Amino acid sequence: MGVVKMKAVARDFVWWPELRKDLENITKTCTGCQITQNSPSYSKKHHWEWPEYPGIRWHLDFAGPFQGSMYLIVIDAHSKWPEVFKMKNIRTDSTIDVLHTLIAKWGIPKTIVTDNGPQLTSSEFKKFCHENGIRHLFTAPYNPSSNGLAERGVQTFKKALTAATNDKGSNNQKLQRWLLKYRSTPHCFTGKPPAELQVGRQLRKKLTMLKQSFSEVLSNKKHTDVCTYKVYHPGDLVNILNYGKGDKWINGVVVKPIGNKMYVICTSEDVYCVRNLKQILSREEGDGRTPMKNLIDSKTAHTSGSQVSDSENYLKGDGVIDLGCEHLLKSAVSPQPSAGDSGFKECMDTSITQADSCMDSECKSSQSDLVTPKTPEGGTTQISLRRSQRVKKPKIVFDL
Repeated sequence: MGVVKMKAVARDFVWWPELRKDLENITKTCTGCQITQNSPSYSKKHHWEWPEYPGIRWHLDFAGPFQGSMYLIVIDAHSKWPEVFKMKNIRTDSTIDVLHTLIAKWGIPKTIVTDNGPQLTSSEFKKFCHENGIRHLFTAPYNPSSNGLAERGVQTFKKALTAATNDKGSNNQKLQRWLLKYRSTPHCFTGKPPAELQVGRQLRKKLTMLKQSFSEVLSNKKHTDVCTYKVYHPGDLVNILNYGKGDKWINGVVVKPIGNKMYVICTSEDVYCVRNLKQILSREEGDGRTPMKNLIDSKTAHTSGSQVSDSENYLKGDGVIDLGCEHLLKSAVSPQPSAGDSGFKECMDTSITQADSCMDSECKSSQSDLVTPKTPEGGTTQISLRRSQRVKKPKIVFDL
């Protein structure tokens, strides 16, 4: 009848001290009650500790006979990465050979968890674990849930291969296709694919081809960026950064491009300088005083194919040019001026002052640091350098 019903009947008719305790003792000493009693209620589930990184703990179990073969299933406790090996037999030496293959690939684990199979409890397997510093844990007999990770892996493996019975390919091809899918699919416990936790990257599969990789996206982005920079033409009105005194931005007109992103600019003060695209802003006509208006009049000649005169034309007259920028101006011009550059040459023959574009501290200091070019009758430009006025003292040599 059971202890609960015995207590209910006794309370209706009799009572004495420690009635409940005495009835419980009767049921515990009853042979019939002991034989027919139910199993105890399940205690709180024990969860294996999640390792910090792969290769710490492996869970092993044998599957089969399945489709005429035996398989060894190995699951990594951190990444849930599965390994499946088709076994010719399940003897201890064959099991150790498979574990040597895994150790060569992933390193020696700290712990392995198995059931109490004879090939896993043999002295040979104990020696293998001892020599490699592996802690071997066993589950309770006839309690496969203690090794639930491996048991679940066996169940998933059998379902997958059974479902792929009608698929094309051999059993090994079906197995490898399933392993690729399983390793690249997010796991329900970790939320990430086993491959990402095991090898640190996603495995490439057919679905991966549907979208561009990160490197391809960056490559396309760089190609787009190269084709979208601003292009200026001779005569365009611009504002350029001013590294001297005065406003931050000053008005100017594009004279000549130097390469793809550098330009010779004539400012409103009739000063020539070189600026990068990062130092140039386009502006509309009428926004400030337009420098050297005859440059705009000759814009048609420049765009029609004629070139700017050579560096000598920049240095004609009594103007001033910065030595730090002279080599850039020389590289911006062609060897021979064309006939259509008369307006441009008239503009260049006027008195010009070259602004500092190379940000040389000595060129920026004062106007006295600049040099005055002189044009002799031969047409070549000679630049007299400013010499130091420091008095040189004779060397003192001590005769020892």
